[in-house]
Amino acid sequence: MLLTGGALAATAVSGAYLALLTARAAAGVGGALVFVAGGLIASRGAAAAGSPAPITIYFSGAGLGIAVSGA
Repeated sequence: MLLTGGALAATAVSGAYLALLTARAAAGVGGALVFVAGGLIASRGAAAAGSPAPITIYFSGAGLGIAVSGA
């Protein structure tokens, strides 16, 4: 998460194409790792609870955020 936040903050530092490309690539890799790790945590929580609710809430949250930000 720190890599993702730092990389997104770095996009405000420079307007150079290569710097922006590198920062956005780092943010993408960091964000992907965080998203996959969150899915793993949610799936383990679902298995422990015997309910699919943690996975449903985790993955619907991302979709809801995308829909709300688009609106």
